[in-house]
Amino acid sequence: MVGAIAVPILFTVSCSDKSTLEEAHGFSNLVLDEGMLFFGAGYKLYLVDMNRRSAELIYDTNDILISFVQIDGKRLFFGGHCSPTPRGSSGMVWLFDLDNMRIVWKQKVKDDWGWGGRIVVPPLIEKEILIVGTRTALYGINKTNSDIKWKVEKNWFGGGELLTPILSSGKLYYGIADGSFGGNESTSNRTIAIADPTSGKILRKILMPGRLGAIPSIVGDCLFVKDHQYYDRDKSGKLQWIGMLRLNCLELSSGMTRWSFPGSGVPVSSQIRFYKNLIFDVFADRLYAIDEQSGILHWRSPCLEAAVRNPQIIEDLGVIALEVPAAKKVVFLDSVTGEPRDEALHDVLSTPIFVGSEAIYGTTNAITRVDINTGNVIWTIPVNSRYQFVNDD
Repeated sequence: MVGAIAVPILFTVSCSDKSTLEEAHGFSNLVLDEGMLFFGAGYKLYLVDMNRRSAELIYDTNDILISFVQIDGKRLFFGGHCSPTPRGSSGMVWLFDLDNMRIVWKQKVKDDWGWGGRIVVPPLIEKEILIVGTRTALYGINKTNSDIKWKVEKNWFGGGELLTPILSSGKLYYGIADGSFGGNESTSNRTIAIADPTSGKILRKILMPGRLGAIPSIVGDCLFVKDHQYYDRDKSGKLQWIGMLRLNCLELSSGMTRWSFPGSGVPVSSQIRFYKNLIFDVFADRLYAIDEQSGILHWRSPCLEAAVRNPQIIEDLGVIALEVPAAKKVVFLDSVTGEPRDEALHDVLSTPIFVGSEAIYGTTNAITRVDINTGNVIWTIPVNSRYQFVNDD
């Protein structure tokens, strides 16, 4: 199974004056590697020794809100965007040497539309190429010296609602959002590009019926990808509202669609999960369990309190964890029936890591470990997760 890392920043706002700087708290994704936990909290990069239960500040960016960390052997890549975001600012990517505990290089990445280099495509690693992307560009960066080897420009990657690029079997998959498929603007956001990740060269394109979105995944010869189609034309050419969001099983060898599962809602940056021949995917405020081979619905959960994302299977407990970003919490469903459980995690500011029946996640100014069954806090380690931003509303 191949997918991408979903690493959105969640935050809490503490100021009410929309014309001033506001304080918030945010975390990157968490990476657990050989008993060491790496993550960004606000502007700072931390290392937590899980045995000693102590946090070490290993780098302070001062003004770059860290949105991702990625381990590659003894190399740690991390980065984010400037916050508050001054005009003309850039995002930044660093390489940190874990053997010598020092920065090796840093590289700027920038948007064309004044978004300040906000990184929406977390790192993808193929041999000696590191791939990251902003809202308007995708960069292929040499891991050793930070040279930019190739760049996809003038392409809208969105902020998580469009197709998230992934790597699989030495190929890069991403959505073309400029209508370049045959020069027809109507194909914008409907084209899957399959490219060589070492050169950025497009090898093949696949046109989908609707606009692409969310995080795709590949299992064997099947690409599982969502597209959405809000309007369609009837026989007279009149636009009709259909409001459909589909999960498609696309056969890569032929480009044919094996099956499509219709749902509703809008695409969000959420992982697809596979477990015991079932696909677990979210549509708005529900989780669906779908047969992997046929696309037939096995069950769907009741409507939850808000939109959900990133299902994770916790085998030890027989449950599925779901993030509810709007409520800053994680809820749990029975993995057999999809019915909600009583357990929940609160003030969750990162995608949790689950170890057995325990959850590790970022919360306001702390990293914490909780027993899911009892709700008891096993330990809490203080960190500084604060950052500032300008509210443009």
